[in-house]
Amino acid sequence: MSRFRRGQGRPQSPRGGRFQPRNAGTIRFTQRIHVDAGKALALMSTLAVGFVKKRTSSGRDVAGNPFAAYRPSYASALRKGGESTKVDLTLTGGLINSIAELGRAVTADGGEVRIGPGTGTSPRVSLANGVARRTGGRGPAHNIVGAYIHFGTPKMAARKFLGLTLKERQKISKALTRQSARVLKEKRGG
Repeated sequence: MSRFRRGQGRPQSPRGGRFQPRNAGTIRFTQRIHVDAGKALALMSTLAVGFVKKRTSSGRDVAGNPFAAYRPSYASALRKGGESTKVDLTLTGGLINSIAELGRAVTADGGEVRIGPGTGTSPRVSLANGVARRTGGRGPAHNIVGAYIHFGTPKMAARKFLGLTLKERQKISKALTRQSARVLKEKRGG
């Protein structure tokens, strides 16, 4: 398991290790539900993954703000390579596409679902000589890349993409309430 360097808030991970930002991708609910907990958690997971993918692809963080701009040198290399300089974490698409449910648990006061990038890799992309091209190699695991993007590095601003906005949490809560109401109605014969 990976550890944080004390006081720096950056993840360290052995090559190929499984790092998931602690609590960054954990969604909890504490409302009383009247449905099968597994169904409620599946609904939460589906909605949360969809919200994170959609928001991230549109270039917004968990606060709903635009992601920090790329460094000028990197933005220039992207332009020369014919790539967009919009910060939406989709250069290869692999990181966003790998976001999925990582685990779920029923707790005494509700439940929780953990989501985040998987451990797969994307093709390594080179922007050398003003051309964006695949090198034939593979990049680091998506969960490692995701941690560095989420928390940032000394050379890269943090782009907090894992987690849910208040509005997204409210939508999930409403969906769970609707699901509970349907089940109660069915139990009462109506």
